[in-house]
Amino acid sequence: MCREAAPGVEFQKTGPGEFSGETTQVVKNGVACIDLHATPETGAATIIAASDGLVNDTVEVLITDRMTVDSFDAYQNQATVESAWSIRSGTQLQFRLESEHVDTDPYALRVSYGVGSGYAPYAALVKKLHDRDFSAAKSIRFWLKPDELQTGILW
Repeated sequence: MCREAAPGVEFQKTGPGEFSGETTQVVKNGVACIDLHATPETGAATIIAASDGLVNDTVEVLITDRMTVDSFDAYQNQATVESAWSIRSGTQLQFRLESEHVDTDPYALRVSYGVGSGYAPYAALVKKLHDRDFSAAKSIRFWLKPDELQTGILW
């Protein structure tokens, strides 16, 4: 512990990825941490930890192993979306490209569905992967935004 050190550490980043939460973190038991979440870009991210009274520390994180299932930005129209995605069974379901309610990419896939009496309690929307190998993947991340009705659908 250094008595001249500030009680917080300021994190800065260059390159791909984004921090979650505030960039200034409070030191607890001599440690300050921040999470770096991958973005669609790959490459080297440099993270600098700085605190008054201490020497800056730098770490480089190489983001190379991202595999994107679908970012929806390669589709020209609804027909090209329908050639890659299909409805298998279940409730009434429709899907289309959406550019208004998106996270970080220019487009998302909007799914409209029927719920309640008279509708099946399930649906299947399938992405054709064309023999892509995801066996090395450790996780999958979805960005979901609930509908305006706040029906409490579980994903």
